Amino acid sequence: MERLEKKEELLTFGDKQLLFEFSMHAEPDQINHLFFELLSQGYKPVLAHFERYMYLFNQMDKAADWREKGIDIQININSLFGHYGPEIKKQAELLVDEKLVDFVATDCHRMEHLMISEKNLKAPYLHKLSGLNLKNVLLV
Repeated sequence: MERLEKKEELLTFGDKQLLFEFSMHAEPDQINHLFFELLSQGYKPVLAHFERYMYLFNQMDKAADWREKGIDIQININSLFGHYGPEIKKQAELLVDEKLVDFVATDCHRMEHLMISEKNLKAPYLHKLSGLNLKNVLLV
């Protein structure tokens, strides 16, 4: 927020898309203010790994509302394979079922993450992703 308030340029990709994340366990204050500031300054916010925020479990209405406001939703592919636990897998599946996913990423921090993806190339939800209107390319 401090950098936004000072109108400092933020690191973006594509057409001023800005990947950002929250704490996994505690809902941040002023989410709507953050979204307003990002959008009013011409950024195209992309919320990273929506499925991993415990305080957003089963809140597809929030994802839908945020998308209507211009916030894109990104999920980690290994969430669909159960790598982060069954609750997160269920949340990722709900997002796919409700067609509330804009970006899919690997969140690859080590070789293990790629190997998990490779082992799951025939996973049903991986193929369901190909039916979504994603803003990034997913090769299956």
